[in-house]
Amino acid sequence: MASRKLPFDKGLSLGPGYSAVPEGTLVIGMRVCKVFLSWCFIVGAVPSAAADMLLQHVQVYDGTGRAPFAADVRVRGERIVAVATHLRPVGSESVVDEHGLALAPGFIDMHSHGDGGLLEDLDAGTIARQGVTTILVGQDGESHYPLAEYFGKLEARPPAINVASMVGHATLRAQVMGQDLFRESTPAELERMKAVLSQELAAGAFGLSTGLEYEKAHFATTEEVVRLLHQPRARRGERRVRFLRRTVANRP
Repeated sequence: MASRKLPFDKGLSLGPGYSAVPEGTLVIGMRVCKVFLSWCFIVGAVPSAAADMLLQHVQVYDGTGRAPFAADVRVRGERIVAVATHLRPVGSESVVDEHGLALAPGFIDMHSHGDGGLLEDLDAGTIARQGVTTILVGQDGESHYPLAEYFGKLEARPPAINVASMVGHATLRAQVMGQDLFRESTPAELERMKAVLSQELAAGAFGLSTGLEYEKAHFATTEEVVRLLHQPRARRGERRVRFLRRTVANRP
């Protein structure tokens, strides 16, 4: 899996209070316009030839929480190069009048199961049409294994969205304990799970996800989960997404 941290442009002509814009993705109304790339441990599509364009009459939601504002936005290749109240067309760039549609950074779905069938549907239309450009998968304790192999497939056939993944706790148990999951792990098995977790974090996973109410992880002890979270790599800023164990009582 490739780890990319892309540079910022210098000297761009942006509106008041703006600095250079990192690579990412624009969402216009309910359309997705791939003009830049997200960065960090994310596998995603790389546009082969992004066109120069001028987007006129948009309402910009810049992600800072401030009120939207009317502006024109110039895109050159894969970068935003100008944001201003009014921009004149230059050269051979395409000009698109958006008639007041909202323009915003692509949305990040922090709890997604959108990896199912993604390699067979690279357009990811049901996700991209919602304005989502990055998904975090490997939820509820289940993840692809090994992640390095899955990331390799995504890089070989890039989908239209960016993909990041957690490591599934139940996946760790299944790799070490096989089908014998309806019990507590032994100390030796827990040590092997810790080794597999380190392997998957090194491959680029964002952290550990649990689904303790599901059968594959239901018999895991609190100590098992805590010991996994105390892995050196798991303490260095990786995240944990948890699906809590819960008891449902019958009502008369």
